[in-house]
Amino acid sequence: MLGADKEYICDPVNISTPKKGEVVLSELTISGTYQTEFYVGETFNYEGLEITAHYSDGSQRNLEYSEVTISTPDMSSVGDKDVEITYTEGEITLTTSYLINVIDKVVSSIELSGEYLTSFYTGDEFSYEGLIVTANYEDGTSRELTDDEYSVSEPDLSAAGSQTVTVSYNENINATYTIEVMKNTIFSIELSGDYQYKFYTGDEFSYEGLIVTATYKNGSSKVLEDGSYNVEAPDMSYSGGKYVEVSYTEDGITKRASYEIVVVDGDLTSITLSGDYKIQFSVGEEFDHSGLIVTAHYSDGSSKIRADSELVFDVPDLTYQHTAEVTVSYTELGITKSASYMIDIIDSGVKYIDLSGEYAKTFYTGDEFSYEGLIVTATYGDGSTKELSSDEYSVSEPDLTVTGEQTITVSYSETIFATYKIEVLQNTIISIELSGEYQTEFYVGDDFSYEGLIVTAIYRNDSTKVLEDGTYVVEAPDLTSAGSSKEVTVSYTEGDVTQSATYYIDVISVEPESLTLGGNPKVEFFVGEDFTYDRLTVTVVYNNGDTRQLEENEYSVSDVDTSEAGSQTVTVSARIDNQLLEKEYSIEVIEITPYSLEVTGDYQKEYYVGDQFNPNAMSLILTYNNGDIEEVNEGFEIDEPDLTSSGVKTGTVRYEGLEAEFEVEVFEVSITEIYANPEYEYKTEYIVGEEFDPSDIVIHVVYNNGTETDVRYPDFTYEEPDMSVENDNCIVTLYYDGEPVEIIIVISSDPTQGP
Repeated sequence: MLGADKEYICDPVNISTPKKGEVVLSELTISGTYQTEFYVGETFNYEGLEITAHYSDGSQRNLEYSEVTISTPDMSSVGDKDVEITYTEGEITLTTSYLINVIDKVVSSIELSGEYLTSFYTGDEFSYEGLIVTANYEDGTSRELTDDEYSVSEPDLSAAGSQTVTVSYNENINATYTIEVMKNTIFSIELSGDYQYKFYTGDEFSYEGLIVTATYKNGSSKVLEDGSYNVEAPDMSYSGGKYVEVSYTEDGITKRASYEIVVVDGDLTSITLSGDYKIQFSVGEEFDHSGLIVTAHYSDGSSKIRADSELVFDVPDLTYQHTAEVTVSYTELGITKSASYMIDIIDSGVKYIDLSGEYAKTFYTGDEFSYEGLIVTATYGDGSTKELSSDEYSVSEPDLTVTGEQTITVSYSETIFATYKIEVLQNTIISIELSGEYQTEFYVGDDFSYEGLIVTAIYRNDSTKVLEDGTYVVEAPDLTSAGSSKEVTVSYTEGDVTQSATYYIDVISVEPESLTLGGNPKVEFFVGEDFTYDRLTVTVVYNNGDTRQLEENEYSVSDVDTSEAGSQTVTVSARIDNQLLEKEYSIEVIEITPYSLEVTGDYQKEYYVGDQFNPNAMSLILTYNNGDIEEVNEGFEIDEPDLTSSGVKTGTVRYEGLEAEFEVEVFEVSITEIYANPEYEYKTEYIVGEEFDPSDIVIHVVYNNGTETDVRYPDFTYEEPDMSVENDNCIVTLYYDGEPVEIIIVISSDPTQGP
């Protein structure tokens, strides 16, 4: 709801008596069209509120919102709320206020959303966690309801099937959703517990301590009683790994699980070591037990060689010289047995290094040094060798800026090193290559250009460099005559070495190729009109793209016959350099036809309702498509305008297949003058009690269309005069067509009656 305009003042503060002639703030008023009714929770706003400051001299000023303080009411509850406006100017503060009404919103519907359960199993506990209930209000807004603002019906989860859950905001506003209740059947069984997993050949099988747990589709579980499930005993007559199968059946559904046991002939008693294995290592060498055979021995006298993956080695420190013990352990069914052997770790030391491999020994000045491919092999005191990694040796860096032989030193340590020679050669240019997108076709007289040419210098070390323009020389070819494959030579000098390369161009004769027409010449003519080509421009185009506009005496234009309508072709010819060039364009010769029609003339344009239409003095202006104009005074058809009612009326004129409309204005016929016609005598003297007689009265009526008429009773009415009393000036009012006419009669007493 919007508030009506209103003005008032509240609580003036700090008002002092103004000095004589001083203009001060005196009143604060509010007006405008602003909102006074809100819904609970709606954001308060004062848009449209107009605040006016009034002064002691009678002046006033509209205030900006930034100049005043407007309080914000509590919008969280219903009721009338006071909005206070405060304005301070100088030492004067004025306040005013207005009321708003906060009303509760009306809920029109509720909507359900969110991620909530719609599938349950029999026996489950119903839950609507994740359900979002949104209230939609009649004003188009909505909000999410809290759990305590709505109720949810409780479905029966004891039987399978579809059920409807009803969510209620109140008795009249509900929403529903469907849940599916499925039978809660067994899903799987799980095995656990402290049961026996090791047996000896011939033992009686037992599953004492086994716990069997059934898990259902809804995630619930229960421990099964012994006897409610079936256990298939394995064959205990021979050793090996065995699987025990457990099965459980409920409501016709069977689930299975298994666990593993081992049946052995005897217990592990010891392990022994044999084989051809390594017992001497160098300091820093990696431990290696290849060739070692570990045999497990059992209480029944049997034995078995165990795989490396089953063994655990306790490896000693091989970083210094000493004699150490290697312990080997094997565990089976909780029993661990170990055995050991001794090894010697000796320090052999590196005696010298050798260089080999395919590595570069020749470089050019400016190259980056590389020893890629170099293999460094260390020989130890025990005669063993090892290829060193690159981080185990260092290589000296040669000076590749000068030519000559240089020595490279490869060092393992300060005292152990090896050398090799390299040769540094001067890196000179060996050729230049031409590439890029450069011009290879020119026309006679063109300026030569090698823009886009890329010149690349190639050096002895296979390096390359793109040369900058100006560092090389390009010999311009002869472009004054035509010819193909004219040679262009490019030269580049660096130091004492000059290298050249060539490419070829074609020089083409400049010849006229075609004509182009422009200038926007006239292309539409009417029958009989003289053909002209004023504004036509003719340009010759040469094969090199040059153009030249021709003088009028350099070309000719074919004649055109405009005596008949239709399309025609105009040929423009020019002979340039003994070559005839032609270009055509089309013109259209148009038949002269009527184009438009206009009503003109000093004909009657005002009528009264009921008049006859008068076309006298009406004429037409006929315009042809070539612009010619003809005045037409006869021979046209007229659809007359409607003169039976007042208003602006439209008529239509037809001539030569064209139509034009014209307008006239029709006025209502109305009375301009009305009176009792004095040319006709009527009775004006009566006796008290005598009946008034209008039969001889004639009313004369004058109309606005200039017509006049006389009206006799009973075509007019009258107001019955009071004939019961004497009256020497009795006015009788007559009415015709709503217009009044007054006459005077005299009513006297009866002279035949005594006083």
